[in-house]
Formats: sequence, C-alpha cells, structure tokens
Amino acid sequence: MMHRYLAVVTGLAVVASATASTVVMRVNGVGITDYALGRTRRALATIQPGQTADEQAILRQAVDQVIGHVLLTAAAREAGVTVDAAEVQRRVAAVRSRYKSAEEFAQALAAGGTSEAEMTGYEEENLLIQRYTETVLAARAAVTKEEAAAYYREHPEEFDHPEQVRVRMILASVPADATKDVEDQARARIAQAVERLGGGEDFAKVAADLSDDPTRSRGGEVGWVRRGQLLPELDQAVFKLEAGASTTPIKTKHGYHVMGAIERRPAGRSSYEEVETNLLGMLKSLKVRDLLGQEVAGRRARATIETLDPAIKAALKP
Repeated sequence: MMHRYLAVVTGLAVVASATASTVVMRVNGVGITDYALGRTRRALATIQPGQTADEQAILRQAVDQVIGHVLLTAAAREAGVTVDAAEVQRRVAAVRSRYKSAEEFAQALAAGGTSEAEMTGYEEENLLIQRYTETVLAARAAVTKEEAAAYYREHPEEFDHPEQVRVRMILASVPADATKDVEDQARARIAQAVERLGGGEDFAKVAADLSDDPTRSRGGEVGWVRRGQLLPELDQAVFKLEAGASTTPIKTKHGYHVMGAIERRPAGRSSYEEVETNLLGMLKSLKVRDLLGQEVAGRRARATIETLDPAIKAALKP
C-alpha cells in the first residue's frame, strides 16, 4: 500500500482538482472531473510501455492519485503552507513558452478541455504539496548516522560496484540544426581547450571557462561512471584513460568533448564513508515516502468520498 501512495507524489504534475468538465466524484466536497481523471489515466498508461493495459487497474491507480492529491492539498493548507504566486506564474509561463503565440496556447488548452486559470490552480496545488513534503514532512523524517551505519551493515550487497572511472568533461556544444559556422566555432573552442590543457592548465579552470555543459560550475566533474553509462564513443575512450589523463576531442551528437579521468577503481564495495551522504539522503527520502503514505491513508479513512460514475464506484471496491 505504501508504494501505491508514493504514486501520489510522482503523479502530482498531471492532476487537476477541478476543471470545467463533468464532476465524476467528490472528496470532502472537492469535485474531481472526468477531465482530471482522464488526464491521470493517460499519464499512467504512458509510463507502462510494452505492457497490455489493464484498464481497471489503471483506473484504480488514477482514482487513488486524484484522491491523494486532494487530501495532500488539504493537509498542506491546514499546516499553513503557502506558495509564492510569482513561482506559480513562472511554471505556467514555462508551459506557455512552448507555444508560438498566446492564441496557440489557448487553443491547446481548449483542445485538452482545460483553461489557463485551471492550469494555474493545479500548479499552485502541486507546489503546495511539494512545499508540504519538503518542510513539514521532511522535518519529521530525521535520519541519524547510526541508522545509516546500521543500514550499511545490514545491506552490504547494495554498495557493490563494477569497475568505475571518476570523470570530468569539457563540451563545446553543437546543436542538431547548427550551421557550419557554429560547428567551426565549437571545433575551434575545443581545440583551444586541448591546447590549454596541454600547456598545463588545470582542467577545472579550462572547463569553467570554455565548457557548455552544466558541469562547468563544478570544474567539469561528472562523477563516478561505470561501463555503459556514457555515450558509446565516450565510454570507450574514458575506460582507456589512466588517472590524470585526458582524451583528444571526441565528436558526438551533442558536440565536441574532451574527457578526463580523475581516478579509477576496480570492481568492489564502496566504503561507508564514501556512501554516507547519499545513504542519509536515501533513508530520509524513504521516511518521507512512508509519512506521505500514512498521511494519505489516515485522511482517506476519515474522508467522505462520493462517486457519481458507476465505473469509478466499481474501481473503489476492495
């Protein structure tokens, strides 16, 4: 059951609590429409590729998610959580920017059976739940180092790793539709990077100055990788490097790369010290997930749920 309620969080961005369509159920008086439920059903179907759709199971999951959304929104408001209206508008603006004009955006919303006002409403609700999770629930999900150390001792196999290389990268980006001039400029920039590295400059400094990749803010560091994680042409080159060495420019679909190996390690088991920070974060996330499930389950047990559609009523049966 806990895993079912976890879906409440992962599905938040696709749930609206009210639209102009037909109300098919109510949760504590809050109407849920056929549009909101249908949107969630479609999203659930798309994340199960290659499987034969079990329409009844998908409907049940969708109903669970929209109910959970209403209940968590109420929990957030009762806890006094608020969101910045400007942040809500930024989210809506980000969606709007994908369209060529305001008219095209409005047409797309109308075709989907919703409106910008409704979109703004559920973006606000999504943010409320996110803030509630990050503040109220996270504050109740403290994890001690003793708990993390105990988990490490009890699940040692989870910390085994294959051969790995800790890598960094400089990227001169070449968009798919780039002109010859743009590609020539990228090629010249990566050549400049190679020249500076060959002259003894620090990789991190060169990456910060010349790389287009977001990793430039941390000196180009990508982190530990295993075979198969990188693009094939990068993967082959990286695993031939000795620690401290760099590649010549490598062309990929993203542009021109120079890869560097910071250090290598053979297959083995990560020490507790290496994984402590990530392990503390993982265990905290698990506690938050459990608290979310408990919150929804407790509120649902007390909720008044009215179904106005026979198919939904059937889906809610145990």
